[in-house]
Amino acid sequence: NYYWVAATLVPFLDEQGKPVQYVAIRTDITAQKNMEEQLQKSRKFLESLTDSMGEGVYALDVQGRCTFLNREAERLLGWSREEMLERNFHDTVHFQRADGTALSVMDCPVRLKNHAGETFRSEDECFTHQSGRIFPVAIIAVPLTEEGCIVGSVAVFQDITERRRIQEALEESESRLSIALAASNTGFWDWNPQTDAAYFSAEWFSMLGYRKGELPENSSTWRALIHPEDLVRVEENLQKHLTDQSYVYEVEFRMRHRQGGWQWILAAGKATGHDAVGQVNRVTGIHKDISERKAVEDQLKQAMQIAEAASRAKSDFLANMSHEIRTPMNAIIGMSHLALNADLPPRQKDYVAKIHDSAKTLLRILNDILDFSKIEAGRLELENVVFRLDEVLETVMALVAAKAYEKGLELLCSRGGNVPIQVRGDPLRLQQVLLNLLGNAIKFTSLGEVELRVEVVGQKEQTVELRFLVRDTGVGVRAEQIEHLFESFTQADASTTRQYGGTGLGLAISRRLVELMGGSIVAQSQLGKGSTFIFTVVVDTDQDDGLSFQVSPDLRGLRVCLITDNLRNRE
Repeated sequence: NYYWVAATLVPFLDEQGKPVQYVAIRTDITAQKNMEEQLQKSRKFLESLTDSMGEGVYALDVQGRCTFLNREAERLLGWSREEMLERNFHDTVHFQRADGTALSVMDCPVRLKNHAGETFRSEDECFTHQSGRIFPVAIIAVPLTEEGCIVGSVAVFQDITERRRIQEALEESESRLSIALAASNTGFWDWNPQTDAAYFSAEWFSMLGYRKGELPENSSTWRALIHPEDLVRVEENLQKHLTDQSYVYEVEFRMRHRQGGWQWILAAGKATGHDAVGQVNRVTGIHKDISERKAVEDQLKQAMQIAEAASRAKSDFLANMSHEIRTPMNAIIGMSHLALNADLPPRQKDYVAKIHDSAKTLLRILNDILDFSKIEAGRLELENVVFRLDEVLETVMALVAAKAYEKGLELLCSRGGNVPIQVRGDPLRLQQVLLNLLGNAIKFTSLGEVELRVEVVGQKEQTVELRFLVRDTGVGVRAEQIEHLFESFTQADASTTRQYGGTGLGLAISRRLVELMGGSIVAQSQLGKGSTFIFTVVVDTDQDDGLSFQVSPDLRGLRVCLITDNLRNRE
């Protein structure tokens, strides 16, 4: 067997100083060598272990000399292991606190000695890189002991420059958010549905008159403050969002203020966390005080109700007045008609004819006002009778044909092949719309033609959608005026009223009637090249009523009984 020895050779000298004898001293150092080998293996294992940690590790003896340094510590400090070993760590790597004050490296082992070997933790220290750059570190140091005595320490540290940057950015962001929430009177909340733990910001409490900490922060506190009439609706919205995140949680409700009143709150939130099985474990959101907005909305609602009541009163007044005025107008028209059939001198007959025409014009205006007032007051009801569509078209064309002939206009009418002859609806109101549109087309056209066309654009089992088109080659209107044509008391411009007359109610009434018949109306026009008005109506095609079509009775030779309390109308 071999063993390790330490050998010392001691010479014995004569009088001249020459060695005459040697004494050899051998010491068995096998145990020491084994310990050194074991220590070397341990050091290599420690190096391998700490190099894989991703953190800097160093060890010091009680004098502050560096006895170990891993690769990450080399990288973080800028010094090699060979340069640091056996050197005083404090002389090489200068310490200072985060506030800039100096810190001795000996503070750590001394602190460990003075505190019976307690672990030292800090994020307030800074190290100095070999280049001179100072960087903050998070450090943990623990004592190394032998036989109960501290012989040094080992420390693990990290460069927390990026963490500090993120933390500062987060603090700045939180500060900005806090300022924004306070300025907008908005509170922040964070809730765990599984544990019921919650966080309410100071603004959340203050909008209800409380200071943070005065109430427990959980959902029970929140629910207890909600108005009882709103609680079920709020809970339903919240549960819908928890079970289906595509459903947006946003709800308005009332919460009791500390002083006893009710504050209107807008709550909006979103599930922001889930557990391993997908269940929501975090919901984040805001509370915003919308009491002022609600007060304004209530004022606007009251004002709207007052305005609607006034509008209904106006419409009722116009409807009643139009009816009252129409009665004497009928007498004027009837009497002038009788006078025209009498033997009058030419001049007087001309006067009466003008009175008769003016009265009929005024009656048409009154009829428009009456219809418009009924529509505005919601008192206009449509008939629902079986009628022949071709008879309506023939009647309309017959009524406008004379005026078109006087102006030398060509009057056209066409019907699609699949348009039903017999339908159910309101023939008089359909006729009224067509007369309005055709009358306008003839009135605003001096040369060319006026066309009426009807076709089917949609059909279901019991209904059919008809599209009517009225086209002319008249004066047309500018593009920016088209959108105002269907407004009440509106015409293309003031010159239209002066040149052609009218109230500007015809198209407004037509639009309302078309809408009541389940359709819509639009206009297309080009200045100087004519206009086209297109509207749709929905009529019933169900003919299972025992009626094939209406038959006009022959009233020739019959006498009429007229019942009215107006003497002139009877005459």
